[in-house]
Amino acid sequence: MLLAAIEGDRYPAVRQLAARALGQLLAAVPSADASLARAALAIDATGDEAARAHAVAAIRAALAAGGCAAGGGASVGPVAAGGALDPARLARLRAEARQADIDIGE
Repeated sequence: MLLAAIEGDRYPAVRQLAARALGQLLAAVPSADASLARAALAIDATGDEAARAHAVAAIRAALAAGGCAAGGGASVGPVAAGGALDPARLARLRAEARQADIDIGE
């Protein structure tokens, strides 16, 4: 989910928060390759879309190749065993999400 947010959310702030969260998450996992955390933290949320897509693809490939064994391969949320996004689960979560972009309580 974090990679999907980094890659495609239309709000730079959301992309930045997702990149920071991913970097911190990867840094906290003992079995994770430390370069993955650094790569996530280095993503420029307001920068070039192609560069961001390339960084996300590299992190995704490293995770799929075993760059992080967090969770022991268990299925969590929209992620299937092995770390790939489960498109059906992701679509269901997005359909159930609130449709308002931002709600500041006004």
